[in-house]
Amino acid sequence: MHLIVGLGNPGEEYRETRHNLGFWVLDMLYGGGWKEAELYRYAEWMLEGVPVVLIEPLTYMNRSGLACLLYTSDAAD
Repeated sequence: MHLIVGLGNPGEEYRETRHNLGFWVLDMLYGGGWKEAELYRYAEWMLEGVPVVLIEPLTYMNRSGLACLLYTSDAAD
């Protein structure tokens, strides 16, 4: 499995800024049907037969590692 994390900042003030480039890329790749968790949203996807998880942390960029850590912890359960 591969993990692709799209970085961005939450909030309307960042929606149309360069700070959300990672969110834009994942939204173009996947489109819709995201699942919500406490600090991130994610999608499970198959890319040329390889399982891929896309994550968009719902934290500011400097806290995105926490969201990724929580995903890996949740996925292990």
